[in-house]
Amino acid sequence: MLFAEKYEKYFGRSLFIKRKFLSVLLALSLALSLLPTAALAEEAPADESDDKPAVETVAEPRETEDEAVPQEANGEVMLVAQAEKTISTSEELVNAINNASDNASDGDTITVSGEIAIDAPLVIKNTVSLTGGSIVASDAFKGFSLVDLETADKTLTLGAITLDAKKHGAVVYCNAGKVIVNGAIITGGKTSTYVAGVYMTSNSQFEMNSGSITGNEVGNAWQNSYTKYAADLWIGANANGALTAINGGTIGNIFVNANEWSANNPGGFTMTGGEVTNLCVEYDSGYGGAFTYNGGTIENLYISTKDGTGNNIKVKPVAGVAYKGGQTGTDVTDPVAQVGNKTYATLADAVSAVQDGETITLLNDFNSNQVIANDGKNFTIDMNGKTVTASENGQTVLVVQSGIVTVTGDGKFTGTASETARGLLSAWNTGTLIFNNSTIDANGVYYGITAFDTAKVEINGGMITAAQSAAVSTNGSANGENFSNGTALKITEGTLTGGNVGVYVPAGTFEISGGTISGDTGVAAKGGKLTITGGTISGTGAKSDFEHNGNGWNSTGDGLAIESCDYPYGSSTVSIQNATITSKNAKAVATYATEGKTEAYKFISGGTFSTEPDASYLKDGYSAKDMGNGTYKVGQFTDYTITFKTTPANAVVSVINKTTNATVTPNADGSYTLNTAYTYEYTVSASGYVSKSGTATAPGEITVTLEREASGSSGGSHSSGSSSNTTTTTKKNSDGSTTTTVTNKSTGTVTETTKRTDGSTSTVETKKNGTVTETNKTSGGTTGTTVTDKSGNITSISASVSTADAKEANKTGDSMTLPVEVPMEKNTKDAPTVKITVPSNTTVKVEIPVEKVTPGAVAVIVDSKGNETLVPTSVVMENGVELKLNGDTNVKIIDNAKTFVDVPVGSTFYNEIASMSAREIMVGRSETVFDLYSGVTLNQISNVAGRICGAVSVDNYQAGLEWAAERGLATGDKSATRMQVLLALYVAAGSPASDVSVDLSHFKDAANVPGEALNAVLWAVQNGILKGTADGLLNLGVNVTRGQSAALAGRALKVIS
Repeated sequence: MLFAEKYEKYFGRSLFIKRKFLSVLLALSLALSLLPTAALAEEAPADESDDKPAVETVAEPRETEDEAVPQEANGEVMLVAQAEKTISTSEELVNAINNASDNASDGDTITVSGEIAIDAPLVIKNTVSLTGGSIVASDAFKGFSLVDLETADKTLTLGAITLDAKKHGAVVYCNAGKVIVNGAIITGGKTSTYVAGVYMTSNSQFEMNSGSITGNEVGNAWQNSYTKYAADLWIGANANGALTAINGGTIGNIFVNANEWSANNPGGFTMTGGEVTNLCVEYDSGYGGAFTYNGGTIENLYISTKDGTGNNIKVKPVAGVAYKGGQTGTDVTDPVAQVGNKTYATLADAVSAVQDGETITLLNDFNSNQVIANDGKNFTIDMNGKTVTASENGQTVLVVQSGIVTVTGDGKFTGTASETARGLLSAWNTGTLIFNNSTIDANGVYYGITAFDTAKVEINGGMITAAQSAAVSTNGSANGENFSNGTALKITEGTLTGGNVGVYVPAGTFEISGGTISGDTGVAAKGGKLTITGGTISGTGAKSDFEHNGNGWNSTGDGLAIESCDYPYGSSTVSIQNATITSKNAKAVATYATEGKTEAYKFISGGTFSTEPDASYLKDGYSAKDMGNGTYKVGQFTDYTITFKTTPANAVVSVINKTTNATVTPNADGSYTLNTAYTYEYTVSASGYVSKSGTATAPGEITVTLEREASGSSGGSHSSGSSSNTTTTTKKNSDGSTTTTVTNKSTGTVTETTKRTDGSTSTVETKKNGTVTETNKTSGGTTGTTVTDKSGNITSISASVSTADAKEANKTGDSMTLPVEVPMEKNTKDAPTVKITVPSNTTVKVEIPVEKVTPGAVAVIVDSKGNETLVPTSVVMENGVELKLNGDTNVKIIDNAKTFVDVPVGSTFYNEIASMSAREIMVGRSETVFDLYSGVTLNQISNVAGRICGAVSVDNYQAGLEWAAERGLATGDKSATRMQVLLALYVAAGSPASDVSVDLSHFKDAANVPGEALNAVLWAVQNGILKGTADGLLNLGVNVTRGQSAALAGRALKVIS
């Protein structure tokens, strides 16, 4: 669409241009030559797009071939465009900017009269001044910013003009050059990222003398972080701090960014005047933004310091600053809680101030009045090992009336006695309380946690004790059809100990999948929907006759008591699928009913019970079996029959129920009737023969052939050899493999060996002390061994690569998958060491299988002295981590991915950025911000490429530059293009021969690929590294962002390594 067509509604508005170096006549000729041409905004790339697209600008009008020659007039070189010519369309504005002269020191001045709306960014390529009127984003605007300056040594001066992005993007983006604000109003910016008003980065400079930058908004994900202070002005980590100054004007929020990535060139500025509402400066002694204060007013100043746990913002006043308010570290005496950078004197103050997604961290032990969370926020309380005591007898400390509050971290809530209390923690109305791993000591109050109305409570760990009543209780005032209007209680883990009852549920929904619950009555349910799939429930009180209580529960001593009554909505709906339920003095499970009501029935389909459940409780097809140890197990158990064929035929057969230790009596025909609830062991013996034992697991005939005893032995004794001390059984599995089990009666060791049809084997050795050694062996001879103790904890993991498997892997170029799975931890302290043996003088690529592998998984090598080294070239595969080994190596696998607020899990580039950051090939701008949309320099890309191929260590930045220079790659502080990134990655791959048959014809700009880049492009397309844009472009000449470069590098890592 022509610009004239797009902006027809804006005809009649004017724009004036003044130039200082051409004659009127030549100016008229030039004006006639600047005719509008068709222009379309380019779409963002499909595979590497972000909020700052690689190319998304107003296309340039076609240049004329004629060039005007400057003429002198009255001693002054000037051009007056048609004597203050009025320009009425946005296209003419674009033409004026694109054709601005670059000869004058201060460039052209473009005066806008009225309001001009644009729907793509204005790209500034020459020095120019904008003044007068307004430039706004239209409803159709598409692009990262209203104005874009990315040309070094060029200056954009903003005079008395309004720039309003109308919440369609940022207002000014400067990646190079200089921006001067002399009276402009910059407003209306809004993006999904952390910059919205003016974004200064790379080698840019900024100066403000008058005007205002306010009313700009960062994305929702950034509102709850200190990055919200970047809304109006972001001074990037690489901005030229020495030439950035604020001398006047008004700015709402400023953020000065710096981190290790830009240690030699941090952001910074000097302030000599003006007014700033919020100024946040990242600073640390090792690196940081430089802020020099010489005058002006700052209402709130925030300075970050690195305290060992990350860049936590701490508020510090600066001497000489006209400080109008805010909160400093000395404003609160003995603070009890902290949210981000601020501390609070009470928990109530912290709850009032906390925002969605933030965490309240407790700082001291303290007494608290009742605190109510009722504004719908989702936040976390980190107990941080502290104790909170209710200020008054029986008082509830925290009431969640709406929103979601998560309590985590070691710590304790406690209180003093009162029978009127409703619990130390409580959820009402629509609130949700999630309790993870803290402690509630409610011995002095009535309940630990309570829930009312339609509130939800989820308990995932910790310890809750309430000696007077229930550890957890819901109420029966609401339920409704299908229990949709009642409370919802879920228990997955934790230890809950009550007084007369552990957990009391009169209505709503109640799910138990884990944890330990105990009380005089373990769990009492009067109504609602109860589902039990795990956990342990115990009744510890004396057995008492049932007596209905209309407002609570009178203990019966049962493990689980279910009452059908009129309170509040009739009988409970119960399903017990699996759990251990016991009672010390009464029934494991008991049902009761008030007059006219029917007791619950047919609700148990699994579990273990201390007393035999009544037959009416069992679902059809289920039965309860006595396990011989004082418990009963419920399941779908069936009888089956086994017979024996023995040699000699007169051998004696004995079958023992190993579960109950009872001897099974044979049937009249010599067969044995067994049941699937139990395990059985048989022994076949005969005089003069060596006895054999085995396990019976399925119906059918068991054939046993005994061997004669060695000569010289007498009776049933065995004097030599091992046959009398061991029993061996072999079975054929459904997959064609065979499993042989050897039991050593003397040592108690059981060895089970499975041989597969492909030649691989698995051996599991279980010793009497509980130690288990599992060894897997490939058909080529590679072994993997894991040893665990009686508690299931891994004590050692090892693997040995065979010569045959190593040769085959090197022949095919594939990795050798080790036959051992390794757990992955978040840190090296908790991660087990895998000892891998490789044939001497052999380099082999191995894949270490990893349980639940993540994009941030990375290998760490441990040397003989215990020193640990990250392996950047280790690659995440579908089921593990791949790396090259040369000689015997000790390896750990950790999840080293960093958490960046601008790269949430599942977002574009998440996998690649997680991989790059875990390997420290690319790091964030700070510990919490990756900074997706900033550009990258040639120096930075040189280091990324050198690290990917293993030629450069992550801690030697200069070596990366030397590596690149030796290979003819461009270096420097200039922004890198997509082509330059691909060339660096191609060189890192060893400049492999390219497949000339790779088809590039589907890329519209394939013909524009430079000859020196052709091999790199063919290689990148062939290997899925470069995918192009949604509209079929390679866009090789476009500068890349950090997010895009991480995506390209992450894909290349898998190919190169």
